[in-house]
Amino acid sequence: MQNNHSKQTLKPKVLVLGASWEVEIFYRLLLEENLAVLSFDRAPALSEEIKSHPDLTCHHIDFSQQDQVNAIIEKEHLDYSIAVPVGRALTALGRINDTFKLNGPSFHAIDTLTDKHKLHLHLNAHHLNDHDFICLPDEAIKADDSSCALPLSLRQLHSMVNTIEERFNYQLIIKPCYGSGSLGVSVIESRDDLLSYRLPERFKDDPVLVEQYIYATEYLVNAFIDADGVCHSLGIYQKEMTLKPYRQELAYLSDDYAEDFKLIKPCIEELGKSLNLVNSYVQADMFVNRQDGKVNIVDFSPRLTGNSIIDMQLTNKINPIAVFKRCVVDKQPFVEFAKQEPACMHFYDFRDCPEGSSYAHDDATSDTFLDAIFTPEERSHIALIRNHLKKGDPLKAMTCGTDCARGYIITTGKTLEQATELAKRYVRALASQA
Repeated sequence: MQNNHSKQTLKPKVLVLGASWEVEIFYRLLLEENLAVLSFDRAPALSEEIKSHPDLTCHHIDFSQQDQVNAIIEKEHLDYSIAVPVGRALTALGRINDTFKLNGPSFHAIDTLTDKHKLHLHLNAHHLNDHDFICLPDEAIKADDSSCALPLSLRQLHSMVNTIEERFNYQLIIKPCYGSGSLGVSVIESRDDLLSYRLPERFKDDPVLVEQYIYATEYLVNAFIDADGVCHSLGIYQKEMTLKPYRQELAYLSDDYAEDFKLIKPCIEELGKSLNLVNSYVQADMFVNRQDGKVNIVDFSPRLTGNSIIDMQLTNKINPIAVFKRCVVDKQPFVEFAKQEPACMHFYDFRDCPEGSSYAHDDATSDTFLDAIFTPEERSHIALIRNHLKKGDPLKAMTCGTDCARGYIITTGKTLEQATELAKRYVRALASQA
């Protein structure tokens, strides 16, 4: 079953897995580039405007149903695939790329990069910059108390407290191997924190990683590896994080980070070469020590960025889908973008609100509301506001990626400090009960 008629077209046809509202922006950009789109999702959630587009064919099938998906693809005469954020399920795209010899990353590459333990092992094996870690459960280690109600990984965590403390200094990081969106990621500052750590329910039977805490500047890096294996920046954003113990991004900062990208670029290229990533998008969380030039990769995925960060890219006049059309479809060389301008994307974090506070504003995007906060000149620096808060919603600190759904503001400025101050002022206004 599909949500509109299959239409024979001479336009290049691109496979996308997933048809949720989060990835609709990628559909729009693909269709704007005059490309046809084939998609699979067991429960599509697209707007009526997109669903009815004549160049979109969306099949109501779970893309993990490999035989059915393959049978449809054989009839559809696909030209390309494109990797959007679908988490660990991205491995399904790798299998399709391998079977039909499409342009995207292989199953091996995706499987290696979306399993955080395998990523660590791969980085070590190829002598790339990496940091110390322990993965639990380890078959070589027997948990002391098999009758305990805790999952095996946490039983081992408790049994290895002394070993962990000898190997790592506090602070350290604990996170699920297969997690995404910072769910279950915790900063551990003491033995009590270590022993009280609990996995989110969805990951309770999965392994966990204990990692060395890195003291350096943290970036979200969006890049494109071209047909020759050369890495090009599609946006590099410094992170501002929530309060401990959580490690969720509450702001992304744009500025001229060209010098930091010079350090990051060879690291991405070496990792890409080891996994044969060509004509591939990259999203990576990376630390850069500006004093010694050391780079650490903590997360790496061969896919497009998330749906919110693409708004930041477009603010900087960077369109990653236009890059796909130029470099992959039209086989033209990459054209470097101008340096990033100062900008701030800030999510709605209410860390300072008293417990029990609730959202009280009727329309925090109205001219009346904004005019009370900003001067006319300052308003010209508001690039975008997405506010999904509803009256009566609780005002709490951000803890994981799910909280990003509250919305965000993107501001620009002559300096990064100016852009950041404007964004924070808006978030403070949202928290007010005026």
